[in-house]
Amino acid sequence: MKNKVAVITGASRGIGRNTAVHLSRQGTKVILLARNKDNLASVVDEIQNDGGEAALRQVDVIDAASVTKAFQGIDGIFGPVDVLINNAGSFETIGPVWEVDAGKWWHDFTVNVRGAFLCSKAVLPSMRKRNEGYIIHIVGGGTKGAFPFGSAYGSSKTALARLAETMAAELRDTGIRVFAIDPGLNDTDMTKYQRETELGKKYLPDMAGLFKQGVDESPETAPQLMAQIISGDFDRLSGRIFSVHDNLDTILLNLDDILDRDLYTLRSNELPDALRKTPVNPSLAAG
Repeated sequence: MKNKVAVITGASRGIGRNTAVHLSRQGTKVILLARNKDNLASVVDEIQNDGGEAALRQVDVIDAASVTKAFQGIDGIFGPVDVLINNAGSFETIGPVWEVDAGKWWHDFTVNVRGAFLCSKAVLPSMRKRNEGYIIHIVGGGTKGAFPFGSAYGSSKTALARLAETMAAELRDTGIRVFAIDPGLNDTDMTKYQRETELGKKYLPDMAGLFKQGVDESPETAPQLMAQIISGDFDRLSGRIFSVHDNLDTILLNLDDILDRDLYTLRSNELPDALRKTPVNPSLAAG
C-alpha cells in the first residue's frame, strides 16, 4: 500500500476513520469522504500530525451531483486513485418489517447500496483508463444469512456482495478487482445505537452481550484485512466475500479449490440437477 492513493467513504468516524489512519501509517495517501466536514478535518489533522498524507472531500454519497463534484479532479490531489473503499453506511432501522418506518428502511438501503454504486461509477472511468485499481464494498451482518429485526441493513449488505460479484464479472478482462469485505463487530456509533437505544435493547439484545464478552474487533483488524486483500495475492478471487474471521494464509493455499468449488460467494442451495429435473413423486408430475 506504500505510495498508493485510497479514497475512503464514511471516513469521518468508525471503520472508515480507522481504515484511513491505518493505511496512512503504511504509506498510503488517503482521501477522506463524508458529509461532516468538521469531523473529516479532524481526522485529516490527526493523520497529518502523524506524518501521513491526507485530504478531504465533503460528499453526500446518495446524491449523484454531490458524488460527481467530490470525484471531479480527485486524481489531481495525490495522483490517480488506486483504491476505493465504499464504507459509508447506515443502520437506523431496527424492528420487524411490519413495524419499522418505511422511509427509514429505504434510507438505510439507499445509503448502503446507492452510495457504493455512485462512488464506484465515479471512480471507474479513471481506473479503466489505467486498467488497474481495487474497489472494496464493506458488507456485514445479514450478508450470508437472515438478520431478524435488521432487514434493511442485512438486505442492503447482501445486495452489495452481489454488486461486488457482478462488477468483478464485468471487469474480468481488466486489471480492476472488486471485493466484499466483512469487518466483523466493531465498537462504532452504529453499534452503540444498536445496543443502547430502546429499539436496540428490545430487538437486538444480544448485541450488548457480545461486547461484554469482548468479541468486538480491534480497530486495526478490518484495515489489515483490506490491505491484505488488495496486495495482489488474491486477484484471482475478485468478486468474493471475505471476513476478518477468515484465515487468508489458508485461502492462498487453496486458491484453485476455492475457484473450482465456487466458494466465498452468495449461492442458492438446491437439490442436485437429477432430482430437480425428475419429479421424486410420479403422482406430482401427473397432477
